[in-house]
Amino acid sequence: MKEEKFHGVAVYNPALLSREELKQYFVARQGLLQRLLDDLAREQPNHSPQHRLLLGLRGMGKTTLLHRLAIAVEEDDSLNQQWLPLTFPEEQYNIANLADLWLNCLDALGDKLERSGQTEEAERLDQHISELTRHDAEAALAVLLEQAEKQGKRLLLLIDNIDLILNRLKKEHWILRETLQAEPRLLIMGASAAAVEASYQYDAAFYDFFKIDELKGLTEKEMRETLLHLSDIKQNTQLATLIKHDKARIKTLHTLTGGNPRTTVLLYNVLAQGLENGDVRSDLDGLLDQVTPLYKARFEDLSEQAQQMVDALAIHWDPISANQLAEKLGWDVNKVSAQLNRLQQLALVEKQPPAQGKRHLFQLGERFFNIWYLMRASRRVRRKLIWLVHFLRMFFSADQLQQHAQKHLDKTVSNQRDAEYHLALAQAVDDMPLRQSLEHQALGCLINDKKTRLAIYELLDLKGSDAPLLSTVNHLQALAEMRDALMRAVKNLTVDFDKDHFCELFLGSISLSLVEKKQMADNADCLSIDQWDGLVEIFKEEQSKWTGLFGTSYTLFFQALASGEIKNSTDLVGAQTAAKHYSCPELLAIAYAHSLKLTEDISAEHV
Repeated sequence: MKEEKFHGVAVYNPALLSREELKQYFVARQGLLQRLLDDLAREQPNHSPQHRLLLGLRGMGKTTLLHRLAIAVEEDDSLNQQWLPLTFPEEQYNIANLADLWLNCLDALGDKLERSGQTEEAERLDQHISELTRHDAEAALAVLLEQAEKQGKRLLLLIDNIDLILNRLKKEHWILRETLQAEPRLLIMGASAAAVEASYQYDAAFYDFFKIDELKGLTEKEMRETLLHLSDIKQNTQLATLIKHDKARIKTLHTLTGGNPRTTVLLYNVLAQGLENGDVRSDLDGLLDQVTPLYKARFEDLSEQAQQMVDALAIHWDPISANQLAEKLGWDVNKVSAQLNRLQQLALVEKQPPAQGKRHLFQLGERFFNIWYLMRASRRVRRKLIWLVHFLRMFFSADQLQQHAQKHLDKTVSNQRDAEYHLALAQAVDDMPLRQSLEHQALGCLINDKKTRLAIYELLDLKGSDAPLLSTVNHLQALAEMRDALMRAVKNLTVDFDKDHFCELFLGSISLSLVEKKQMADNADCLSIDQWDGLVEIFKEEQSKWTGLFGTSYTLFFQALASGEIKNSTDLVGAQTAAKHYSCPELLAIAYAHSLKLTEDISAEHV
């Protein structure tokens, strides 16, 4: 039978990959694969085999490993003579009793026979299966063992999510254990994302029964090799160069993913597109949407108390002590410690060295999982954007983040989404003028658009964490209201002047205080055409005067005053921000000259 190719990295369904594709993409678990093969080779015929359990978080490569193991057994002459590997769907939801398990094994055997071209044998087996009842476990097992004898091989049962099956067979655990202990023709190689309760409880049927192999996160070296291998397959030489030379970026990716192979592959796709040149917010939105099935299932695998613990750790983000967690959750410290130990065993939580004193601190091991949780868990959009802030700080170096933010100053902020990204960038950078300029652009966009003006109070906590922005919001709000009032007043006038330009001249004027501007705007409806013409001439003359003194830089100064980036002519902080925005350091010198009243002397010299 000709094998179809999937032509891509099957992130969630390795079974979709062709035989050659799966071998090609299987890079990271070579050592474990070889160890499993060596152990299979040492199993003696007619002896009860050592059953195995592969434990690891979702995304750690358990399913891929089981499929790769099946191929490796088939391609090894010695192992192929002894073992017949059977693979199953990831979730066997149809299992209600032990008979269902053996019937599923027979179905898997039939699929195997059909794939290998033994069509007639597969049809005969299907006939056998149709004659069995779904409640006669002994009869189904007898047919299965008969088929193994007929094939002259022992059956290697590669069962994914075996915890789901064992949970459904609780009443028949001891029967299943006795069967597996007594029957050398069956070997179970099971995989589970959660610790199998029956394997660690002292009085349970499968206590100390399985040999356990834990699939932990890739090391930084393994991740690097995996990404290089993917780049080679995709012939992406630019990305290969980045991986080879940007060690800091790979270290960051390792921290973000916790070495999770599935998340690594997903982040590879973002890396391949190039975050610096792409739309970071959109790329991340798409990526976080892709990992949602993985992370949601991972979270739902946990007990109720473990979920509460993960929630507390995720919302806190920074490393936290057991005592602090106990206080947050209202739990006894011993209860907190027990949950932390269990979550560490699952590789969900990692221990951090103490910042002060002797108490260790704890955080979620895979930071990208933490980012995903923050994205979904918080109410306010600004709070939700913390996930984006954390990602930006981790993914970019300080210099790269500065450059990225500076580029965004040159882009038009045209909608709420753009404004949100500017606010996130502002939180992420350390450069204060750059931060303030980003914030001003975002706030200006929201306030100047009547549709989003009220949304600003939903986006920001102006009475709490965002209180430092309150004065800016109020100032921009006042300017917007004045602009609206002026435009309403001049809407129906027939005077010959550019109304938009007049508003900018009016708002950018330094001869009027903000209070005077507000009073004039409030009474704009009462002005005659002659008065409007007179105001136009006054403001034009004022701009001409200062532009003559300071050159074209003063045009930008007027512009920054009109937009509210500079609050008044002596606003040094605002001028510094505007200087960053317009890449014009002279703006700070102009504000400095105004603050020292040097402009009066300069003006007098030019009279």
